[in-house]
Amino acid sequence: MSMRRRVKTHKKRYPKWLSKKNSPARLCKERDGWHCVLCGEADRTLKLDENGKPHHIVYLHAAHVNPLDPQYTSIEPIEDEVLLAMCPSCHRSYDAHWAEIEHELLLHRILLSQRYTNTWIMDRFTTVV
Repeated sequence: MSMRRRVKTHKKRYPKWLSKKNSPARLCKERDGWHCVLCGEADRTLKLDENGKPHHIVYLHAAHVNPLDPQYTSIEPIEDEVLLAMCPSCHRSYDAHWAEIEHELLLHRILLSQRYTNTWIMDRFTTVV
């Protein structure tokens, strides 16, 4: 099994994440016990194929929590980033779920803007508390 080398792709966006010992991603994974907070999958779990041979290794992600998520305020930020440790599968599902909700909010906002021209009504029905 050939192993690919993991490379940080956003060096300019996340300059502090390059130091491995105290990066926000590592601190997030340590805080969450090196397990996915949604399904409990452990970091660096070896997954096997149907023949019982090694297929791939699961590496945890430090997923940004959506501000619309009800638990957003209860999560302790790490260097102004609200992160949770998630396996790739749960991270994909989480992002897709919140992208769909944000899309629905946008459609709702467009429909309201066509119906009502008063700004206080728009603020009342499109602001998430």
